[in-house]
Amino acid sequence: MGYNLSKGPLVRMERYLQDMSQSRSSLRWITVRPQSLAYKIREAMHGAKHHKEYEHYDKLRHIFKIRESPKCVEAIYIGTEYIEPTAPTKLEVDMEITLAIGIVGSVIKLGAQTNEIHFTDANLTEEESESLYKWTSVNGWTYINHYDGTVTVTQKVVDPDIIWSPS
Repeated sequence: MGYNLSKGPLVRMERYLQDMSQSRSSLRWITVRPQSLAYKIREAMHGAKHHKEYEHYDKLRHIFKIRESPKCVEAIYIGTEYIEPTAPTKLEVDMEITLAIGIVGSVIKLGAQTNEIHFTDANLTEEESESLYKWTSVNGWTYINHYDGTVTVTQKVVDPDIIWSPS
């Protein structure tokens, strides 16, 4: 059975979540039903990301471990602040990708990791450039040919003068 992600568990457990968010050390709560309280605290931490007003409690899942022992529940402080992973803003591909189809394949494979990919060995012909331009236009990417054997495919907003387009 999964956690209840509604707002109710968050409201009921907010006192414990507040204690945890204000602490940089382990905490302990005495209770007659430690398994139940531990479950409810975990449930509230997991539900926090689904409610805008409680989002700030979501990070607690990454910096505290909830453990139960006889007669108490412990929130064990791991000691590190959770940092949301981010994608690199630009990837550089040094492989010999010399065809538009290779660039398209790389963008499909790597595009979820970044919003700009720079190909250093892409000497495209006019026909290959047209093919790549068509694909990037349809799929939300922009194609920039630097005319020195390098190509950039990006989702960033760029100066229209540097965007490659068929002549």
